[in-house]
Amino acid sequence: MFNRKNEQLIFTPESNDTISAPSIEAYFESAIVQTNFALEHQLGELGTDLRKNINRVKVKETLEKDDPELSNCHAGFDYRTNHISYTPISLRQNKIDNSENLTLFFQTRIHEITHALQYDINRAYCMDTDPTQNIILSPLSFLKACNLQEDDAEVKGTVISSIRSRMLKEIGRFDLDKLTPNSEFLKEYFEKIYSDVKQDRRTEEKINFWLVKHSSVDSYNKRSLREYFQKSLYAKINGLTPIIARISDSDIQSIGDSFGPNLFCDENGEILEKAREPLNLRFSQRAMVNTLERLWRIEDEASLPTTDEVLGRNQP
Repeated sequence: MFNRKNEQLIFTPESNDTISAPSIEAYFESAIVQTNFALEHQLGELGTDLRKNINRVKVKETLEKDDPELSNCHAGFDYRTNHISYTPISLRQNKIDNSENLTLFFQTRIHEITHALQYDINRAYCMDTDPTQNIILSPLSFLKACNLQEDDAEVKGTVISSIRSRMLKEIGRFDLDKLTPNSEFLKEYFEKIYSDVKQDRRTEEKINFWLVKHSSVDSYNKRSLREYFQKSLYAKINGLTPIIARISDSDIQSIGDSFGPNLFCDENGEILEKAREPLNLRFSQRAMVNTLERLWRIEDEASLPTTDEVLGRNQP
């Protein structure tokens, strides 16, 4: 375990979950060690398989205390540098030497690592952010990919941290033999949480619509559209003429192949209808998509070639 000699964690009287500045780095390193231990010893074959994947992709993980791009966020993954940046927010609800209170950080870490695994398997959905490539996703396909990435990461982070927490509270609650990457038990658990997440988001969107507030999905879409717009302008200014493609079934499948059961496919590898659901965009987001489609002279999304057709890939 991490040696915390001379690195005592201090909590203020007002809030017992606040970590003092001098010791937050020590706590971060300890949290990484403890979550690695959980993967290797508390989550059966699923955990060890995930740990092997983490080692394989060699993602860099650091604590960033003063990154303005991560303000009010737990963490963020930068696919360009294969780097996960964590903020103090991901740690502040934890207490020293209480492994059950690592749940927030554990969930955040699995969420961001899932993004790293998604990108490692298939980089096509990121092509739109590099206009020097010969192909980019259409605005709608890009948003679809971003939403699927977040669904996959949120569900898997929630499920893995939940299983770990329940295992600690009641040893033997789950048979470790059931915790294999493609077990029926795990697939059903994933599907249940996925349904819950989708329902929670629909409820959040309805409430926030009347309160004129943004939901978490709104924030993802807003950020994604802003980046897409900036890169599109860069491409136009520099005279780049990439092929515009729409997302393919193999792209959707690869996003869900990050680890464990695939949320977006059935047992035969066919894409589920819930993975094809149209995006529920706000008026302002729809207007931005229309602007971007005019910029790239896209008249009909369905008439665009898929990434498989452009890249010569076989369909799953």
